[in-house]
Amino acid sequence: MSWKFDQSVAEIFPDHARAHIPHYEEVLEQSLQLCSLYKKDAAIVDVGVATGETIVKLANAGFNHLYGIDNSQEMLNACPPGIAKLINSDTFPESIKFDVILINWTLHFIESKQAYLTKVYDALQSGGALFISEKISNAKILKEFYYDLKRSHGVTEEEIRSKEASLEGVMFINDIEWYLRVLKDLGFEEVYVVNAYWSFASFLCIKK
Repeated sequence: MSWKFDQSVAEIFPDHARAHIPHYEEVLEQSLQLCSLYKKDAAIVDVGVATGETIVKLANAGFNHLYGIDNSQEMLNACPPGIAKLINSDTFPESIKFDVILINWTLHFIESKQAYLTKVYDALQSGGALFISEKISNAKILKEFYYDLKRSHGVTEEEIRSKEASLEGVMFINDIEWYLRVLKDLGFEEVYVVNAYWSFASFLCIKK
């Protein structure tokens, strides 16, 4: 059965994410640190908001103009109410301008990434920041080290293989060179790799 962000995943997502995603807490903290460079009324969107952990951190830090986008209504239903405008969509909204756009562990579920990122770039204010975290390889050696991390978090061999099978045809992986090239081609003058661990990397992009 293919992986789907349904009600069963929404119910366990915070624990599941920590068990399966490298540097999960660190990336959330980096997202918050980046946003702290902007005013509290900055327009900030978390794409792939899931159950809302990032927007909760931002709201607790005093940010008051928050958005969350997800294509799973079940995940959005699990977000705390009232702290952000939640949007159920497969596409990026073209009618809103943002100061910060966060896209953590989401683009690998989107096949037409370049078209999606073009809309992201167009929606970002001058001086705004884009923060992306992504799976960037399925190389065997990296995958095994990544699975060692899962094992250290208590994930069983059966769970590892079951999830691997469920993601076949669901994830669309582009390598780090692709991201660096496309982000530069879109017009970002500053593109930095700010976090990397085996199969994953994070990018900070600034629009002048």
